Amino acid sequence: MGKKEVCRTSEDSNTVYVGRKPVMNYVLAVLTDFNSSETREVIIKARGRAISTAVDVAEIVNRRFMRDLDVSEITIGTEEIEQEEGGTRNVSTIELKLARKLEPSAKKGKAKIFELTEVKGIGPKTTGKLVEAGIENANELASSDPERVAEVVGSSAKRASTMIEDARSLVGR
Repeated sequence: MGKKEVCRTSEDSNTVYVGRKPVMNYVLAVLTDFNSSETREVIIKARGRAISTAVDVAEIVNRRFMRDLDVSEITIGTEEIEQEEGGTRNVSTIELKLARKLEPSAKKGKAKIFELTEVKGIGPKTTGKLVEAGIENANELASSDPERVAEVVGSSAKRASTMIEDARSLVGR
C-alpha cells in the first residue's frame, strides 16, 4: 500500500486529506490554505489510523501557529471499504472543520480590537482593574464614562479622561 498524499481537487481546495506523511506536512498544508487567501475555514479529513494524526494537526495548528481558530465542526462516520480478497470492512472517518474566530469588530465591520496595554500609560495593574470591571479592550475604554473609569482604577477624573482620550486616539475615534 503506497503513501497517501496531501491531495486536493478544485471543488475542495480548502480540504486537507491526512494519510501517512509526517504531521508537520499536514500542518504546513493547513497553514498554507489559511495564508494563501482570505480563507475563513479549512477542513481536515482522515480515516482509519490517520484519525489521530488529523487531530494532532488540528491541535498543533491551533495551539502553536494560529490561536484565532476554532474547531467549528467535527463529523465522524464509517465507510465500507471493498477488500481485494472479497467482502468489505468498515473504516472510521473524521472531518474537522477549522474556522477563524470572528472578532466582535469584524462582525460589526469596525476597526481592529486593541489591547488595553496598548494604550499609553496603562500597565498590568490598571488593565486588571479595567477587565475586572468589564472593560476588556481599548475600544471599550474609548467609549467609557470618565467618572466610572476613575472609580474603577482609583484615579482622578482628569487621569481617567486622559486614558480614554489616549484609547480613542489608538482606535481612531
